[in-house]
Amino acid sequence: MQVMIAAAFVAFFVILWLFVSVILGFFSGWYTLMRAFPDRSHEEPLAVFKHESGMLGPVSMSRILKLSPCPSGLRVGIMKLFGPFHKDFLVPWELIGVSRKKILVWKYAELSFGTTYGRLRISDLLVDRLWQSAPQNWPEKGIPKPVTGARQFQYYFVQWLTLTTIAAAFFIIAPRAVDKGSGNYPPVSVAILFPAIAIGLFTAFEYLTRRR
Repeated sequence: MQVMIAAAFVAFFVILWLFVSVILGFFSGWYTLMRAFPDRSHEEPLAVFKHESGMLGPVSMSRILKLSPCPSGLRVGIMKLFGPFHKDFLVPWELIGVSRKKILVWKYAELSFGTTYGRLRISDLLVDRLWQSAPQNWPEKGIPKPVTGARQFQYYFVQWLTLTTIAAAFFIIAPRAVDKGSGNYPPVSVAILFPAIAIGLFTAFEYLTRRR
């Protein structure tokens, strides 16, 4: 009986996982993109960037993207565990537009595929790596900014500082606003140190694993 329950639970989890991945594929526009820009599997990439993060449409994709600049265009793929029905697609260079943007201290780029097919948002560091790997075909003009160790460190340090500031402000202000005068809230030092350490560990891991 227990074996049957366990098997039913696993089957339910797998079906739910597949259902969610399909829904996200529709919302992100992935299925539309792979039909509009079918992959050319015979074409060898100039470089491969695995375990990258980005946002396709409204769907966030953290550390599961694979971007491969090719002679004819940019190939976009995803880890099959998170997109079992998501085929790779290859967008010709002439149909890719690049728009550099900034939110607070975060710089990123938005890649548009055609005029109506979809937009992929990735960090400016990754954009410049892609540009460096395909300098003759990249849609932007000029020379990409070098992705140095100092630039990578600055990027992750600013990310850590900003997120820590926001989290610390929340832990300091929210309890005092909800429970005024009772004193039943964490000390300021704890409200600052806890997010600083937790976010710092995650950011340090990101920096060390992505440092090239």
